[in-house]
Amino acid sequence: TIYITGLVKPLRGAHGTLIAYDDGITTNGLDATLAGVPLHVAGGVYGIGAPKVQFGLSGAGDLAQIQQAIAPQQRQPVTGNVTFDALALGSLQSPVISGTFSAPVMTFRSFRFTQPDAMFLVHGHDVDILRAGLHYGPVAVDAHGSVTLEKNVQTNLVAGLHAEGDRLPYVAQLVPGLHLDGLVHLEGSGTRIGGTGILSGTS
Repeated sequence: TIYITGLVKPLRGAHGTLIAYDDGITTNGLDATLAGVPLHVAGGVYGIGAPKVQFGLSGAGDLAQIQQAIAPQQRQPVTGNVTFDALALGSLQSPVISGTFSAPVMTFRSFRFTQPDAMFLVHGHDVDILRAGLHYGPVAVDAHGSVTLEKNVQTNLVAGLHAEGDRLPYVAQLVPGLHLDGLVHLEGSGTRIGGTGILSGTS
C-alpha cells in the first residue's frame, strides 16, 4: 500500500521492480490499483532534501470510481469509462500533471456526451484545458480554457460549435442544407454560467 499526497485513497496491490539509490527511488514498471482502478506507473522520486517526482501513468476505469481517490469537495457528478495517460513533474507536494483522456460516452449531471477527449494540465485545483472535443447530439464541440475544481466549479471556456442544420429540429424545414458554426465564451461559478457568442450559417 502506497499513500500519495493529494489523494484520499492509496495505491493498492502494487507490484513490479523498484530501484532504490542514495537520492531517490524509481521503477521501470509498477502495476497497482487506485480506488479499484488498474494503473501502470513508471518513473520515480528523487532529491531527498527537496523531493521531486517524474513519473508517467496510464489506466482505464469509470470516472465515478476514479473520483473516490480525490477529496469529496473536488468530486463532480460525472460518469463514463475513460482511458487516460498522465505525466507528473515537479515538487512532490504539488506536482504539475499533464495528460489526455478519451471515452466512448460521458454523462455530466443530465447531459450525455459522446466521443469526449481532451488534453489537460493540472496544478492543485486548477485545470487548464489545452484541447477538448465531444459531440452533444448532432452538435460537435471543441473547446479550450480553464476550470477550477472547488465546491462550486469556476469555469472560463471558449467553445466552438459545429452542426449540419439538416440534423437540427426546425432548421432542416426552414433552411435545408444549412451548415452552422458558432463561437461561445462561457464563464461562471457552479451552475451559474453565462455566455456570449456568435453564430453563422452557410448553405
